Amino acid sequence: MAMAGNRAPGWWYPWLFVGGLGIVVIVNGFLVYFAINSWTGLSTDVPYDKGLAYNQTLDAQRQQDALGWIVDFNHNPDGNLMVNFTNADGSPLDGLTVVANLYRPSQDDVDYSVDLLPVSDGVYQTKLQLPLPGLWEVHLSANRGSDTFRLRRRIQVP
Repeated sequence: MAMAGNRAPGWWYPWLFVGGLGIVVIVNGFLVYFAINSWTGLSTDVPYDKGLAYNQTLDAQRQQDALGWIVDFNHNPDGNLMVNFTNADGSPLDGLTVVANLYRPSQDDVDYSVDLLPVSDGVYQTKLQLPLPGLWEVHLSANRGSDTFRLRRRIQVP
């Protein structure tokens, strides 16, 4: 009869697999915890309502396209945001109310809004003083009477 202290060589090899799988399960548990508790994954507060309004969104885009406005969007590294609005025939568009809403895709609490002021015929400009460097999404809205033009661009702030 063999004694309990005499084990065959390599008796612990199966425990290596059990330990390795245990580590994988623990690491995956941490990843699931942080994935659930960090970001919701929603880019809008009311996705269902926006889905219901999809046809209105398409109609608004058709109306915007029918305006024939041409927009030249320019952001300089020094912070100047300049937008040039012209008609389809090349004449400048004056009398617009232009607002830029800036969102940081990776952070919700630093949203920023600024009015662009006219500096010449059809040219609207502002100096951005954003709180953080990095990637920002600009939602530009220009209104004149019942006409509305919307534009989305991403900018890199040094």
